[in-house]
Amino acid sequence: MGAKIGQRIYWPGSGIYCPDPELLEIGDDVVFGSQSLFITTDTQGSGKIVIENGGELFFLVSVTSIITS
Repeated sequence: MGAKIGQRIYWPGSGIYCPDPELLEIGDDVVFGSQSLFITTDTQGSGKIVIENGGELFFLVSVTSIITS
């Protein structure tokens, strides 16, 4: 179990926070700013987060999954 992580990923500092790593997929050549947060589960349920190849997330970014019923 765990996240699917591509190649040539840059995340400074202590990396990212994701309580459900099996719901996280990161493509190749992705750049993260410091203090990135991924919210895969909330009161509505759980959902997968996918950051595609070449994605850029900047300082203090929070990403949530879209959960539909």
